[in-house]
Amino acid sequence: MNMPGHEVQVDGIKCFAPEKMYDNDAFSSSIYSRLRAAEEYSFWFKSRNALIIRLIRKYFSGNGSLCEIGCGNAYVLSGIHRDIPTLSLSGSELYLQPLKDAGQRFPEASFFQADLCNFPCKDEFDIVGAFDVIEHIDDDDLALKNIFESLKPGGGLILTVPQHKWLWSNNDVFACHRRRYNRKALIAQLRKAGFYVEWSSSFMTFLIPLMYLSRIWNRNRKATVQSVFSELELHPVLNSFLGLICRIENIFISFGISFPIGGSLICIARKR
Repeated sequence: MNMPGHEVQVDGIKCFAPEKMYDNDAFSSSIYSRLRAAEEYSFWFKSRNALIIRLIRKYFSGNGSLCEIGCGNAYVLSGIHRDIPTLSLSGSELYLQPLKDAGQRFPEASFFQADLCNFPCKDEFDIVGAFDVIEHIDDDDLALKNIFESLKPGGGLILTVPQHKWLWSNNDVFACHRRRYNRKALIAQLRKAGFYVEWSSSFMTFLIPLMYLSRIWNRNRKATVQSVFSELELHPVLNSFLGLICRIENIFISFGISFPIGGSLICIARKR
């Protein structure tokens, strides 16, 4: 991987913004461990992964390179590798601890530490994935511009974000979200960054009544670790049922149906 700019090595990881790699005070090691367990169990993470993989197969070649920005502990990357093993995978993350976990979980990929607002990669990747990342960044216009510049000509972005301001809750505050998006504004941002937006859709659409009721119920309650994880650590029967609903929804989306509302938004965009 050819990445210009100053770097240091920390525990075998290339670090391009070492001054920021320990800044994540919002999530303790115990929360990271709990999140990793939730990723393996929760219908939400499994359904999002399945949708991402379906759309990579539909819109992108199974060869070439894919970099996940904000890769966390490599849950998504390891899932992509299982289903599309011909892709050359890498991941970037601002914080060091998740990258250490990612390297242990998925040693087949390469990982590096970087700040997306000062990203070291230019014309490097065939595909970039950013899955629920840019809502955490103050200057999301700059983040999208840097993603655009990191892609090879003709390369593509697959992007997911939380959607609808009317779903904003204390859980968003706890998760350090800066915003929730609407489709029209996000497409305008992508175009401003230089992208051609090929396709977009809401997802978690069939669950929107439950999500809305949950937000109304908790609107005036302070978010806690337990309240956030209560949406991910469901009873096995309910978790399986919601997963089935999402699998049905994903089939519709994979056939090109674009839903107008949903808890999240997914976009396919290209660098011409």
